[in-house]
Amino acid sequence: MPTQIRILRHLRANHRSPEEHGQAVVIVALSIIGLLAMAGLVFDGGNAYVQRRRMQNAADGASLAGTNILAVVTNSSAVTECAIRVAVERYAKSNGVPGPNPDPSCNSLNSNIKAYFVNSSGTQVGVEIGLNSGVPSGARGVRVVPQTTFSTFFLGILNQTLGAANAQAAAIYGAVKSPSALGPIAVQCDKPSLDQCFTFGQTYDIFDGLGPGNKGWLGFNGVNNAPNIEKELDPNYPDPPLDHYVDPDPANPPAPYTHYEPPCSEVAVGCWVQGEPGGKNSNGIRNNLNLYWVNQERVFPIYDVQQGSGSHNDYHIVGFAVFIIRSYDLPHGRITGEFVRAVTSGEICLSGCMDTGLRTTVLTQ
Repeated sequence: MPTQIRILRHLRANHRSPEEHGQAVVIVALSIIGLLAMAGLVFDGGNAYVQRRRMQNAADGASLAGTNILAVVTNSSAVTECAIRVAVERYAKSNGVPGPNPDPSCNSLNSNIKAYFVNSSGTQVGVEIGLNSGVPSGARGVRVVPQTTFSTFFLGILNQTLGAANAQAAAIYGAVKSPSALGPIAVQCDKPSLDQCFTFGQTYDIFDGLGPGNKGWLGFNGVNNAPNIEKELDPNYPDPPLDHYVDPDPANPPAPYTHYEPPCSEVAVGCWVQGEPGGKNSNGIRNNLNLYWVNQERVFPIYDVQQGSGSHNDYHIVGFAVFIIRSYDLPHGRITGEFVRAVTSGEICLSGCMDTGLRTTVLTQ
């Protein structure tokens, strides 16, 4: 009898009512939904991050693409504005922003891309780019805001079938304080602005160093010989002399300048660069001019004054400009170059630098 009682009690202890079974089903179902929601947040959240990163890359590159055009344009017409819009849309679309191909006439705009002009402080000027309003006064850069939508996976169970991602970036242009690549010829301009010395599109003799015994060759690393010039003219040389710039430390610079303190560690606005005497007419120099310089855009330092003579001649750098080398005649001391606008890489200068038409662009946000 005691055994039967124990069995009965055991059966009663393990018996569950229908209501209890229903509660367990609900709890399991809710747990599964919670797990799916968590998986959705992880998986779809990761996808959202990837989409956001794509939009950021598109915004960065598109803002630079538009600013690169703005930096070299010669007018503020609606045609120029449209060219900037097309460049923005083309880059953004190639980097994952959905929408139609850019309209060359800007009659229709990609609604997934917003683009605006900004001033040097990053503040918007004017209306959206592409509305035929022209380039507003004070425009120094471009802000781009792209957006995209994407399908979700697990979150679709919760009726969240689409996600959205957007980003923004702005870039501005400015004069170059220190370029990343440089030709070893000093070009003179002793006026307050370069447009008082040169006109865009015109050709000039740029080989005119005024120091006694100097034509304008530069020795960035302080070495004075033809083989060094050959290296400076070869962009593929494995150890460019520009990377080993030596401050010439001029003892008695002409007024109003004093010794640049602290000494320069690179060729930049305000620095002095040592000249190399003579015309330097070696086969290596002529070969490298033909291979890498003739009919190509190259960056050259602009100087206002020089001091010294011979191998102790130094040039004071006030800016950098681009010339396309058109011809040279080293025995007669002549190198001609066409003065052009261009964008290059290098340290930006937003104030206090001569605007030479050579500009660089940087992201500001």
